[in-house]
Amino acid sequence: TSDTLFHLLKGSLGTGILAMPQAFMNAGYVLGFIGTFVIGFLCTYCIRLLIKSEYELCKRRRVPSMTYEATAKAAVLEGPKWLRPIAPAVP
Repeated sequence: TSDTLFHLLKGSLGTGILAMPQAFMNAGYVLGFIGTFVIGFLCTYCIRLLIKSEYELCKRRRVPSMTYEATAKAAVLEGPKWLRPIAPAVP
C-alpha cells in the first residue's frame, strides 16, 4: 500500500536527506550519484534479506508474522551455537 511505501522511504531517507547537498558538494556529481546508487542498493539488499529471513523463520516457527524484535531474537536463537548465549540480551 502507499502507507508501506511512505514508511519505507521515511525510514530509508530520514533526516539524512538534508545532508545530501553537502555530500554532493564534497564528493562531486559523478561520485555522489555513484555513492547514492551503491548505498541505495545496499539498503534494498538488507531489507530484502531481512524480509526473506523473517519469512523463513515464520515458516520454521509456524507463525503468520513476526515483529522486527521477534525476528532478531529468533535469528539469534536458531543461528550459530556460539551466538545463542546472547539471545536473552536481544530485545
